[in-house]
Amino acid sequence: MEADLPEDIEALRAFALEQSRKLADVMVAKGESDAEIERLQSIIDAFMRHRFGRKSEQLDPDQLELCLEDI
Repeated sequence: MEADLPEDIEALRAFALEQSRKLADVMVAKGESDAEIERLQSIIDAFMRHRFGRKSEQLDPDQLELCLEDI
């Protein structure tokens, strides 16, 4: 990797700035992915409660349809 780095200071600064922007983009994408995972996990949890929960914990079928509309 060292051999790939620019030698002059301005090129190094530009390289560092580019890497910083790429990292910021990756962090935004990770945040979006984490939010989607959390949303899908809550839907899975609702299905599990509906399927395996005690009668008092089970969802009304109409409520389940509302969850499915979000997908």
